[in-house]
Amino acid sequence: MCQNLNRTIKTGLFLIAWLPTLLFGQDLVMRDFSYRLGQVTYIGKVRCMGSRVIIRSSLQVTTPKGAALDRYVEPVTLTVMESFSIPDGLDEVFLWDAMLAKQYLTIAQGYFQTGTRYCAVNTAAHGRMLDESKKYYQKGKELFLKLGNDASASEVDRLLTLIEAIRTNADYGLAKLQFDEYYSINYKIMKSCICLEDGFDDQYKCVTLK
Repeated sequence: MCQNLNRTIKTGLFLIAWLPTLLFGQDLVMRDFSYRLGQVTYIGKVRCMGSRVIIRSSLQVTTPKGAALDRYVEPVTLTVMESFSIPDGLDEVFLWDAMLAKQYLTIAQGYFQTGTRYCAVNTAAHGRMLDESKKYYQKGKELFLKLGNDASASEVDRLLTLIEAIRTNADYGLAKLQFDEYYSINYKIMKSCICLEDGFDDQYKCVTLK
C-alpha cells in the first residue's frame, strides 16, 4: 500500500488551500492546509515564490471500523517535499480549479486504498470506503468538466464503472487486472492536473521524507 500511495504523491498530490491571488504579485507567501476526512488526512504548508511552488505535506490513511485488519494495521503515513513551476500568465482560476481537482482525486484514492487493502469484499466497511471514493472522484469529474477537460472527465467515468466492478469481485486473477487498470487510469487523470503547459510537468520534483 505504501508503494501505491507513494506513486500517487509522486504524480503530484497538490492538496493546496491557497487563495489564487496569492500566487501572483508577491515575493513569498506561506499558507498552512489541513484536511481531516475520516480515514484520510492530508496536512502541510505551501510556500509560493514567483512561479515556484514548494509544498511540505503529510498524507495519512487509517483502517475503518469493521475492517478485517483494523486491529492489526497501524495508520500509513507519507511525508514529502514537492516543488514545481507554473507558466507565466497562467489564469489563476484555472490553476486553483486544477489543484482542487487534484485534491478530490487524492482523497478518492485514499478511500479506495482503505477499502480494498484493509476490508474484505462485500463487507459493510468495504462498501462505505468505495462509496466515499466514488463521491470524491465525481467531484473531480465536475471540475474537469468546468475546465473543459472532457477527456479526463470521461476517464473518471471509466474509473467509477471499474470501482463498481471491484466492489463485488472476489476472483484473484480478475482482481489483479482490475487493479492494474485502476492505477493506470488514476495515474493518467492525476497527471492531467499538473500538465498545465507542455513541458511544465517535467519540472515537478518530489522527495519522500518519511
